[in-house]
Amino acid sequence: MQKFPEDFGSESFEMDDFETMEESLRKVRQHNPELAKSLQDEIERAALNPDDNVLIVGTEGDYTITVFLVPEDVIGGHSGPVIVPSSDKNKILAAVSMERVQKKADQCIEMPDPLLAQAEWQRMIDWFFEKTVEEVKGGRAEFVPDGLFINFDEDGK
Repeated sequence: MQKFPEDFGSESFEMDDFETMEESLRKVRQHNPELAKSLQDEIERAALNPDDNVLIVGTEGDYTITVFLVPEDVIGGHSGPVIVPSSDKNKILAAVSMERVQKKADQCIEMPDPLLAQAEWQRMIDWFFEKTVEEVKGGRAEFVPDGLFINFDEDGK
């Protein structure tokens, strides 16, 4: 799923909607070529690596935002989004509960009305994206300084 502000084209569209994606990327490119390149790279990476469990790639206009799935216990039992430090000051990473997303997917599959199911799924996607943007705008995103590496000894400490 991709998300773009309305002034960049469609607000939200699926990975296989190439025409809408190209139009939105073209508009982002006119506004911010570096952001467009980052978005395109992230979308391609997500498409080529489905095992990375990427749920959303998008932008609120300033950052490339990638929301990915992890087991809930990895993020301390939270449903997410939990902002993950990034070494790229133009990229925001957020983890969300794989279990919560699967539960919503199961609920949507059981809905008799496919339009209602799609609306319910989109509401969850929008919520995760908006909460991630709130975290970023609230200054709670961390960036790993260039060249910072964490070294562990053999015991993992």
